[in-house]
Amino acid sequence: VGQTIGRLLAAQGVRYVAVDEDLQQVTAGRRAGLPLFYGDASRIDLLGAVGIAGAAAIVVTMNDPAKVERTVASLRQHFPNLPIIARARDGAHARRLHAVGASTALAETVEASLQLGAATLQRAGVAAAAVEATLDEHRSDDYARLADIGAPAPDAGTAPLPK
Repeated sequence: VGQTIGRLLAAQGVRYVAVDEDLQQVTAGRRAGLPLFYGDASRIDLLGAVGIAGAAAIVVTMNDPAKVERTVASLRQHFPNLPIIARARDGAHARRLHAVGASTALAETVEASLQLGAATLQRAGVAAAAVEATLDEHRSDDYARLADIGAPAPDAGTAPLPK
């Protein structure tokens, strides 16, 4: 996930720094000229050393959901105005990340489902513009639903049918 984000940023000329606990990944990336540093990205002192104070935002993409939550909470405490974008496993995890301070928490299950659906629509012959419009509509709906999860369920007799 982090590598993909790095490639997207680099493709648009956006400077970034990445921190990873996988020494082999860091070594390979540094050989390729990438701005990677080895260490635990939940350590505030390490983030300070790589320049977080001048960052426009931070993206947290660790595989361990509990560590993502701890990192987001710590970042919010130390950098109250820094936008924090976090990778969430699912809707429940996204809600927890928002609760501890994430500015944006994207559930990989939602995004993966949307991309798989888009690929299927394209293979079925649906025009690219229609696929994008459908993705935009469903992305809005799914993220709105994530925000609503936990609210009381509507009466089963009056619940609207899914789109």
